[in-house]
Amino acid sequence: MAHNNYALQLDGLSKRFGHFLAVNNVSLNVREFGIHGIIGPNGAGKTTVFNLLTKFLSPTSGSIQFQGKDITNLTPVAVARQGIIRSFQISAVFPNLTVLQNIEVALQRKAGLASQFWRSRKVLDRLRDRSFELLGAVKLEKFAGVEAKSLPYGRKRTLEIATTLAMEPKLLLLDEPMAGVGHEDIASISDLIRSLSNRHAIIMIEHNLSVVATICDQITVLARGEVIAEGPYSEVSRNPAVREAYIGGADA
Repeated sequence: MAHNNYALQLDGLSKRFGHFLAVNNVSLNVREFGIHGIIGPNGAGKTTVFNLLTKFLSPTSGSIQFQGKDITNLTPVAVARQGIIRSFQISAVFPNLTVLQNIEVALQRKAGLASQFWRSRKVLDRLRDRSFELLGAVKLEKFAGVEAKSLPYGRKRTLEIATTLAMEPKLLLLDEPMAGVGHEDIASISDLIRSLSNRHAIIMIEHNLSVVATICDQITVLARGEVIAEGPYSEVSRNPAVREAYIGGADA
């Protein structure tokens, strides 16, 4: 277990690209459960932080601790094995497979069965049971036999979250889960993410500030690669530095 009930601790994380400092001395504590939002204007460094967490980028300086273990120098595969899973990166949906088959593929990958052509009936039955359990968790059971490409966009997003859950994350990184989602689906996806936070630590980058205000327990605001405010949304939204960043920056 991490110290002080923190699943993840970033200490002085920085990333430089030549003369450009994309992330500058970012420190962050993410609790074992709940939703931690990262917000800020475009170009604030949010995606770079996610890339540093998943090790698709290596930090120039600083450290990353996950559940009390230093993971700063681990490979992307090793970080995923620790249970840090980024949604919409690992969990791309296969459009010509059914919803159920998409879940089964994700479970097979997790179980290391993806390259095995022969599998026992017992293993397949176990995967089938777990698949329906995951579909139930995201309320997609009645779409089990539907090809993924036929799903409305909001349900595709829900399926992506389900395939991410198949990887058994301890820390779930949601990269703009509401991007492209119609107004009618925002509430149901918000409810789903909120329900997952009882069992997972979640970090969410999200531009929809009404969603952030509704479901995030803690907010970190970035601007020009630096943390400019932290706390509950009600607090950070009143911070003059935050208002200045959004007015002075690109669209939220």
